[in-house]
Amino acid sequence: MSLRNAPARSVRRELASILLLAALSTTLVHGDLPAVGADATTVLYRVNAGGPALQGSPPWEADDPSYRSPFVEVTGDNFSSTDVAVAVPQDTSIDASLFQTMRYDTKRGDNLRYRFPVPPGDYEVRLYFAEIYEPRAYVGGRVFDVVVESELRLNDFDVFAEDGFNQGIVKRLGTTATDGDLLVEFRAEEGNPILMGIEVVVAAEGGASPSPSPSPTPVPTASPSEALESAFVYYISPDGSGNLDASSWDNATTMAQLPDIVQAAPPGAEVLIRADAGPYKLSDPVILSTGGAPGEPITIRGVATTGAANEKARIVGNRANPFDLEGETGGEVFRLLTGADHLVFENLEFVNIGNGVVRIGGDINDLVIQDVVGTNVRRFVESNPSDSAETATVSGFVLRQARVDGFSRSVVRLIDDSSGILIEDVIGDSQRQDGDRFAMGVHLEDTVHDAVINRVTMRNAHDSANGPDSYWNADGFVTERDVYGVTFVDTVASGSTDGGYDLKSSDTTLLRTSAFDNKRNYRLWGTNVIVKDCVGQDPYRRGGTGSQAQVHVTGGGNVAMDGCEFSGSDQNTMVYHVENASVLTVVNDQVSLHPDAREELVEKGSTLTRVE
Repeated sequence: MSLRNAPARSVRRELASILLLAALSTTLVHGDLPAVGADATTVLYRVNAGGPALQGSPPWEADDPSYRSPFVEVTGDNFSSTDVAVAVPQDTSIDASLFQTMRYDTKRGDNLRYRFPVPPGDYEVRLYFAEIYEPRAYVGGRVFDVVVESELRLNDFDVFAEDGFNQGIVKRLGTTATDGDLLVEFRAEEGNPILMGIEVVVAAEGGASPSPSPSPTPVPTASPSEALESAFVYYISPDGSGNLDASSWDNATTMAQLPDIVQAAPPGAEVLIRADAGPYKLSDPVILSTGGAPGEPITIRGVATTGAANEKARIVGNRANPFDLEGETGGEVFRLLTGADHLVFENLEFVNIGNGVVRIGGDINDLVIQDVVGTNVRRFVESNPSDSAETATVSGFVLRQARVDGFSRSVVRLIDDSSGILIEDVIGDSQRQDGDRFAMGVHLEDTVHDAVINRVTMRNAHDSANGPDSYWNADGFVTERDVYGVTFVDTVASGSTDGGYDLKSSDTTLLRTSAFDNKRNYRLWGTNVIVKDCVGQDPYRRGGTGSQAQVHVTGGGNVAMDGCEFSGSDQNTMVYHVENASVLTVVNDQVSLHPDAREELVEKGSTLTRVE
C-alpha cells in the first residue's frame, strides 16, 4: 500500500491510537475522547491471525509473514495453515478462509499477546479458533488460558474438546478498558496456544460485561529446543555428525549444506542451528535462492540443545578486530538471491563480518530477522544486487530485537523499491569506526517506502577521514530524496558527527523521537514532514564545518513541529536554522538555551513560523 495514494496503514499501536480516535469522533479536534457504548456493531479492530488481509466492513488486517500486525506482542512468529475446508460457526458470517490460517505460540519467551489502543469503556473481544493441526486433534492435545485485561476469561480452553476437528468456533468476551489499552494474552498449558482471528467491538449498553477475576493460573515454561509444531525439522552443527543427513542432532549436517536443505525443504520447515557446540567459521557466503511460501516461511534458528534460553548460534568471520581499514575486510554470511522468499532468521550471533550478515542480492519477498546480535561488522543488513540481478528490492522486511556493536557503514541499508518495512527494538552503536566513508545507522535509499522504525536507537556514527577543515558526515538515521512514507516512533539518535536524523524523504512522521549530542540533532530536507513531541538536547560539533543546531531545515524542506522540547547549555548552539527556500512551522515548543546562544537563523527565501 503506497502512502502516496492510499491512507497510511497503522503499523504501530502508538500511531494507530491517534488514527482510531480521529476515526471514532470528530470531537478529537477539540481534545475530547470519543464516546463509547452506543453501537454494538462498531468494530474497531479486525486481525486475521496467521493470514492475509480479508475483505469485510471493516476489512481484516493481515498478520502473517509478509505483514506482522502492529498489535501483536510475541517472541518469534509462527504460522500454520490448512487447505482443508473448515466449518464456519452458525452464528457468524465470517469468511471461511479466516479459519484456515493461524498464529501459534511456541512457548519461547513472552506469551502471545495482542494489545489494542482504545479509549476507556466497555468492549467485546471476539476470538476465532479451530483445531486444524491433526496431531493435536484429541481431547487434552492443546490446552491454554486466555486472559483479557488481567482477568482469566478462558480457563484450560481446549479447542478440540469444545468443537472437534476442522470446526470453527468464536468466543465472545466482554471487558472494560481503563488505561488506554486493551490487552489479550494467551498462556500455554498443553501444546501451543493458537488463534485464527480477533475482533475488538464497542459493547452496546447493557451488553457483555466482564467476568469476576478468578485466581491467577501459573504460566508453564518450556525449553527453547522443545519440538515445534512442524512436520519437517533439519539439524546443523559446526562439524556435522553421524551420516550428515540433517535428520537429528546425531546426524546433523554442516552450514555449507544449508542451501540444499532450504531447496529440498517444504514450506513451513525449520532448520535448527546448534548453538552449544562451538562457533561456525565460514570462508564463503551461504547463498540461498529458494525459500518458503506465503504464510509458511522456512525458519533458520539457533537452538541450544542444553535448553539455555539465551544462547545463540555464533557465526564468526575474519574482519579485523579492532576495526582497521588496512586489515581484513571480512565476508558476507547469508546472501539472498531472487527466489529466497519467505525466510526467517532468528537467535543468531555474528562476529567480525564484512558487507552483510544478510545481503539482499536480488528481488525477494518476506524476510524476517529477529533476536540477533552483531559485533564488529561493516554492514549488518546490506542490499546490493548480485550476479545477474539488476535490483535488490525486498517486499516485506522485518528486523527486530537486534543489537549491533561496532559498524563502519550501517546496521540496515535498503535500496530500490523496497517496502513493507518494520525495524523495531534495535540498538546500533557504531563505536566510532571511522574512515569507511561513512557510518549511517539506518539508511533508506532510492524509492524505499512504507517503513516504520519503532523503538530503535542509533549511536556514535563518526566521520573525520578528510581532516578538520572538511565537512564531517555520519548520521544516526538517513533517508534519501525519493524515499517516502516513513514513520519513526520512540527512536533515539545520539553522538553522530553530523545528523541524528538526516531525512530527505517526503511524507515522513516522527513521533516522540529523541536526539542528543549530534552536530545537528534534526536535519530535515523533505516535504510533508511532521514532527510531534520530539526532544533535542545538547548538540555538539566534534569537528569539521557546519552549524551546531537543534533543528536544521534545508533543501526546500517543508516541516511542521508540534510539542517539541529543546535544551542546551552551549552558546554555540542554534535552535532553529532554516535555509535554502525551506519552510518550518513550530507549534507549542519549549526552548532552554545559553543566554548568548542564537535561537533562530532564517536565511533569505526561507520561512520560520512559531505559534504559541
